[in-house]
Amino acid sequence: MPKLTRRRVVLAKTEATYGVDASPDPATDAFICNVSSNITPSGEEVTRDYVRDVLSPIGSVVTTKTVALTIQTELKGGGMEDTDILPPEYEPLLLACGMKKSGDAATGWVYQPESDPAKHDSCTIYYYQDGLLHKAIGCRGSFKIDASVSALGTIEFSMTGLWVDPVDEAMPSPVIADIVPPIVAGLGLTVGGYSPVCNALSFDLGVSTSQRKDINSSTGVTGIEIQSRTPTGSIDPEAVTLAEFNPWTAWSGSTKAAISATVGSDIGNRISISIPKAQYGVPAYGDRDGILTYSLAFTATIDDAGTGDDEVVLTYA
Repeated sequence: MPKLTRRRVVLAKTEATYGVDASPDPATDAFICNVSSNITPSGEEVTRDYVRDVLSPIGSVVTTKTVALTIQTELKGGGMEDTDILPPEYEPLLLACGMKKSGDAATGWVYQPESDPAKHDSCTIYYYQDGLLHKAIGCRGSFKIDASVSALGTIEFSMTGLWVDPVDEAMPSPVIADIVPPIVAGLGLTVGGYSPVCNALSFDLGVSTSQRKDINSSTGVTGIEIQSRTPTGSIDPEAVTLAEFNPWTAWSGSTKAAISATVGSDIGNRISISIPKAQYGVPAYGDRDGILTYSLAFTATIDDAGTGDDEVVLTYA
């Protein structure tokens, strides 16, 4: 029988020990992923190029092996259990992007960057593709948030994990929380205190990872490490008088502005994005149905120079 593209289940669970299969359970660790999600094995190949009596190629040998996963899901909260606010179903992926968690079930859950490698979580991802199971362990990576008007917000994770050979495995029956994601409307977006007319807000955590290559590892790689991050984003506000909003002087003077927005209004399904000190790149003009706009890229920079790890804060409440 042929395999179907749309028959797909993704599970993720935080690992207690790095690189040790956390055995995610379809009853507790599943979440919806969009059809654009995919999995891509990656390996280095060494060509066996030796002098011999014929010109026929010998072939190559695959050495180090990892696996890359792109997983896009809906930007939504974890809902409520009685009076408790639950974390989002994709929390293991958030934490594996070098984010740390604080808060509580009464007020909500807060996620912001963590620089200490010893505190970086990892996760195990099970990626089922119509009876084919790919396991990725020791996964770490980055994410992008896209919030475009009158659409459903998305969060897309780009993860890299240690290679495990795929196997035939029956499709599980995942338990997915019945939570309708909020539309991108009524965000209360402000930029330095100004409320622009804007179509889209995007944010990219900008985490870079590296491989720890190891001759003792059966795949040649013993770990995936977070080594840097450069958080960036963009907005596209309508152009108004410079007295109302002047991105040119903000750019030329290297002035930083706070950006904040909240997707959703229901308790348990609200996601607030706070960037205390966004620094603009070079502004550019754009056009939206004949209306003059700005294309404003920004970098999320450190807020408190004494502590750091505060350039972006996500709150699920």
